[in-house]
Amino acid sequence: MQNLLLALQAQGFASVWRSGDLMNSQAVKQFFNLTDNNQVVGFIYVGMAGAELPPRKAVNTDDFLTFY
Repeated sequence: MQNLLLALQAQGFASVWRSGDLMNSQAVKQFFNLTDNNQVVGFIYVGMAGAELPPRKAVNTDDFLTFY
């Protein structure tokens, strides 16, 4: 899934993986014609970003990373 999200971003799409208790509600299972033996593990929402992300400040890894 991570590779799919990265590929979508590389193509200019915005995407997010969502999961939670509502995924396996009866309404969702009924909509997708799933049995009780099936389990939904997540949904990927894909669209276009409404705005560009601001540039991120550089992270100094010396604060929390040590090489031995």
